[in-house]
Amino acid sequence: MLSTRELRQLVAEAPGLRQLVAEAPGVRQLVAEAPGVRQLVAEAQGVRRLVAEAQGVRQLVAEAQGVRRLAAEAQGVRRLVAEAQGVRQLVAEAQGVRRLAAEAQALQRAAQASAYLFRAGLARPRSPTPIPRAPAEPTTPESE
Repeated sequence: MLSTRELRQLVAEAPGLRQLVAEAPGVRQLVAEAPGVRQLVAEAQGVRRLVAEAQGVRQLVAEAQGVRRLAAEAQGVRRLVAEAQGVRQLVAEAQGVRRLAAEAQALQRAAQASAYLFRAGLARPRSPTPIPRAPAEPTTPESE
């Protein structure tokens, strides 16, 4: 049998027990809903994975755009290289023209010097084209 003290303690706890008994159907409903909650949690984790994959795709898209920018810059660099090669060719042609001008000036100076010597009576005029000469006949003891 229970002592008075134990009985009093049970009576004191009775309202709490009544409340627990009253809440039991709600607990049963929560237990019944637990698999659905687990499924929602699993779906939320799947959504998180999808979000992470979407962020990865965004990063890949950003990297692809960066690669496109680099490709465009590389094409610009190729154009600049082609232009630089054209400039080098022009410089080489200009140097060739300078050489030709220097040669023309040297020839002009030589012609002026030759004309001066001719006027001074120190030289005779040259033919603009070389005069072909017959080869000298060989001198052999028999031909003499």
